[in-house]
Amino acid sequence: MMLVTSLVIMFLPRVLSLILNFKTGKCELYGGKMKMILSMFLETVFSLFFAPLMMVFMTRFIYYWAIRKSVSWDAQQRGDDEMSWKQCFHDFGWVSLTGIAITAFLLYQISTVPTQQAALIAMASHGDISPSSVLVWFAPILGGMVFAPVIAKFVSKTFPSLLARGYFAIPEEIEVPPEFETLYRVRLMLENYIPDVDNLQECVTFAATNEDFYVGQRPSARPHRDIPKKFLPMIENGEAMTEKEFLLMLRDRVSYDAFHKKYANAA
Repeated sequence: MMLVTSLVIMFLPRVLSLILNFKTGKCELYGGKMKMILSMFLETVFSLFFAPLMMVFMTRFIYYWAIRKSVSWDAQQRGDDEMSWKQCFHDFGWVSLTGIAITAFLLYQISTVPTQQAALIAMASHGDISPSSVLVWFAPILGGMVFAPVIAKFVSKTFPSLLARGYFAIPEEIEVPPEFETLYRVRLMLENYIPDVDNLQECVTFAATNEDFYVGQRPSARPHRDIPKKFLPMIENGEAMTEKEFLLMLRDRVSYDAFHKKYANAA
């Protein structure tokens, strides 16, 4: 009964969604009928391996709650940033080790099954079942746990080629709403306007020469008594600053005015 219930919970929503979209003719908004069916099938197979990860983390969450240990359930990372391997193994490595330990224990238990019992099982099932057959049933769970870092890395990636072919698509990706198109244009404009945040030299040049940044940053800067004594001579002589010194200089209004006046005029 539990198996039937699990299958209904897993497959019924998917089947109903297919029937509804076939009936209403909205399949084209998901890439088409065949692509929608194939996407659903691949997602179902993938969920068999992904579900154990959710199971493990929810179990740990409930266990920590039961022993009154502090827990947190942070918001999902909704950007397109891909997880590094270091982060994947840091967050999911313990799940992988747990899966390896359980797999080793299961293999040991299978090896201890007496030969007579294994023969009886094979005879009763006409050779279709053996003690090692249990690995087939546990494969999605153990596979998901053992390869947890790999799965985490995989789901953090984006696949533009699949989207271009209409797989795993949603209506907003097939027919992009005007609001999204405007957002994309504004984002592209901002990316071309502001510097690369990972390029310190570009950020310094932008802070020194851009009038909009100066107007926005100056109200947050405050006059200080001692900071100008250090930075005004450095600015006047064109001395190099460390990143820490530069950020401190931006906090002082007198120093920042002198910095902007010198380099904005030079630009």
